[in-house]
Amino acid sequence: MPWFTGKLFNGSFISINISTNFDPSDLPGMVRSKTTYLKYHHGDISKFYIHSKGEKLGSVLGRIWVGTPYVKVINYLDPSISEKTRQNWGQFKFIDHFRFPTILRRHRELMIGQFNKKQKLRKGNLPAPRVYDVSPQNEGPVFELHHAHYYDQVGTNLTLDYHHKEPIIDDIHNVREWDCYQAGVGKQLPWFSQSNLANTIGVAVAITARNSDGKRITLRRKRRRNKVAVYQDTWHVPLSFALCYSPEDFPIGHPLVDIKSLIMNDLSTEQFQELGLDIHMLKDPQPLAFCRDVIRGGKPQFFFEMESMVPFEELITKIKPNDNEYVTGAEIAALKDYRATEVSTELHASLLLLINKYGQEMI
Repeated sequence: MPWFTGKLFNGSFISINISTNFDPSDLPGMVRSKTTYLKYHHGDISKFYIHSKGEKLGSVLGRIWVGTPYVKVINYLDPSISEKTRQNWGQFKFIDHFRFPTILRRHRELMIGQFNKKQKLRKGNLPAPRVYDVSPQNEGPVFELHHAHYYDQVGTNLTLDYHHKEPIIDDIHNVREWDCYQAGVGKQLPWFSQSNLANTIGVAVAITARNSDGKRITLRRKRRRNKVAVYQDTWHVPLSFALCYSPEDFPIGHPLVDIKSLIMNDLSTEQFQELGLDIHMLKDPQPLAFCRDVIRGGKPQFFFEMESMVPFEELITKIKPNDNEYVTGAEIAALKDYRATEVSTELHASLLLLINKYGQEMI
């Protein structure tokens, strides 16, 4: 199954199609955001995962390989993927509740306190689906999920590099190293089922539009410095969010459900709140990839494209700055600045996926 490239075997990633060494040092400049709790530059995180393998999300531009800090698990652009999976994006079932590690509870409370002081938790502790495992089946991927909450990721994936003066265990002072230690994988990125991080689902949406000359344009927006937990003061995709849902709708052990329904329920709300766009102004989202974010310890990330129903020139007049996350409206994003340090890795990855889909016209 070439479309599934993230299956774990014996502690290492293997690619069912093409196995590529995952070299964390071969990454672009990352973002200029600097925090005490999460490191964005490859030089700061590569030492933890030097023995990892997998298919890294990237593309060849001319003679240059442009990589990102994402490991591909599902490539929705692969021609071998079934039409059913293109339509429903896979299926899911909730199999358990996430049991937050007791050893990290003090860390979580400390981080929640710091985030609250800086007003970074405006949405509160909403329910968030955690990926426990994902596996290829005959008709597409099946996601096994846990019921979790947003504060669980505040206490793990979002604050991996906060250095505690007192060790968490043995001589380990941060959550990133602790997760590798407890999984027993050495200098590798633990697979979902091995990890004890929250690993709640993130969604990144690239928006494309045609301009008056018929050229396909991709949009970007500037994130606020003081009101967001990640990618502060950077150019970012126009729409991204932590997936939220209603746990009462999915009791443990329920039958398989299309994961598209889980994502679309929240995406429609986020689209209106963050973009201010009527749902009919954009076409239905098309899946690009499901990946793991190495910067955030393997956190699961969906990438989508939504195409505008109106021309670019009209669309940008509709997208305004907001008080929550974005300090600007929308403007053109170009990959030629892929090494610029003020561009988020989600925007890097989205641009490369769109190039893989449409070709060099996206540059």
